[in-house]
Amino acid sequence: MEYYRRRGLLGFPVDYEMGHALQAHGQVRSKAIYDATKSYVVKIECKNAAGKVCGFFNGFFYHDVEPYIITTGHIIGFEGANQYVLMLFDGQSQQIALKVIKCDSAADVAVFCCEKRLPHPLSSRAAPVNIADTVYVVGFRGSSDAQLTFNEGKVAVVSFDGTFLTSMYADEGFSGAPVFNMDCQFVGMVNTRTMMHTKSGEGQAIKQVLCVGAPIIHYVLTSAPDPLPGLN
Repeated sequence: MEYYRRRGLLGFPVDYEMGHALQAHGQVRSKAIYDATKSYVVKIECKNAAGKVCGFFNGFFYHDVEPYIITTGHIIGFEGANQYVLMLFDGQSQQIALKVIKCDSAADVAVFCCEKRLPHPLSSRAAPVNIADTVYVVGFRGSSDAQLTFNEGKVAVVSFDGTFLTSMYADEGFSGAPVFNMDCQFVGMVNTRTMMHTKSGEGQAIKQVLCVGAPIIHYVLTSAPDPLPGLN
């Protein structure tokens, strides 16, 4: 309401009903995007040789037929990890083992496959992003958090290397979370390892979130050596 009051003070016409309708539409759209994308997301726990949990990442289903799960490449060997276990989006920890089938350190993309076949959603159509696009990230923010979180932001920078920066909130735990556009199309993956930071009181506050674009991820999966079957 403050926005419309200021418009009125400046002499601009104010349509309160239209403003309320647009706000309500935005809330409905956000809820619809969350409901349509949450089932893609999984939590991946890292364990060391002693079976102790030493970290966690987000990941997401990528393929209709094969249970490929994509996440960031720096999960491999993270804090001495050599075992990886899956938790589904609804918080049900089934202790399903994951097997590494491909990793590209340069692009920071890793691909896992479930050793046990799971029902999973049809893959979301991928799309590139442009500056000023609205994007959404769906993911777990902490190893002990059973619930998903949902955040919205704008694309601030699109780089020639296939990455882009967004204004949405994310902390270190969001690494590997998928990013979608307003049409529920997959556009990228959060990579917190190389996020831009700014000093803010104690520690560091994240200023912009770096994402690996969907075209780069697909190129990693389909390129030699060892292109993944079922993708083109």
